[in-house]
Amino acid sequence: MSAARTAIDRTIGVIVSANLVECVKNAEQNGEDAGSLVKEAVNLLVKSR
Repeated sequence: MSAARTAIDRTIGVIVSANLVECVKNAEQNGEDAGSLVKEAVNLLVKSR
């Protein structure tokens, strides 16, 4: 059970980080601040642990 949870946590991390990269790229292209996006992604990663 522990191995499954670890695998799920890692998968969530990969998905969140990939999404963050896309969001930051879009924010930079639109001249927006990406700081709030990074904070939200970190919060999601912390909650998944």
